[in-house]
Amino acid sequence: MATKLLLTDVAASCVKQIPSNYIRPISDRPNFSEVERSGSIPLVDLEGLHSHRRSEIIMQIGQACQDYGFFLVAR
Repeated sequence: MATKLLLTDVAASCVKQIPSNYIRPISDRPNFSEVERSGSIPLVDLEGLHSHRRSEIIMQIGQACQDYGFFLVAR
């Protein structure tokens, strides 16, 4: 039986790009400007995940999961 990789496995492997099977097509993505205004869904920017901001971003992900159970990813 094949094991399906989780996004956390991908992040732990220090890949430079998110594999395409983890990315929604543009037509299926929410309108981020509407999400930011509503404030109802946490938005986490992963741009600095492999920089000095790594621990800050991981804390944002953890907080979003704890408070909401999910989050939107900006990159």
